[in-house]
Amino acid sequence: MNEVLSPSTQTLNLGEKFTDYQKIDSLEEYILISQEIQEVECHHLTGPDTWETEVYGSGDRIVLKSLNLEFAIGELSLGLDP
Repeated sequence: MNEVLSPSTQTLNLGEKFTDYQKIDSLEEYILISQEIQEVECHHLTGPDTWETEVYGSGDRIVLKSLNLEFAIGELSLGLDP
């Protein structure tokens, strides 16, 4: 599951919405992508009701564990300043 963050939705996406998504049995990752800066927040399920958070910024390589996928953050953030 992924969300694109805007200033008006950031609090909702990080709070109530994420809590609701955690109830989905098949959800392994919840990804938040900033519209304003090169930043991606990845929440990975690591155990029953246990989530690990990784924040990626300019120059980082994003790792989506559930998809066995790794790529540069710049591939998502074309046109944004670092």
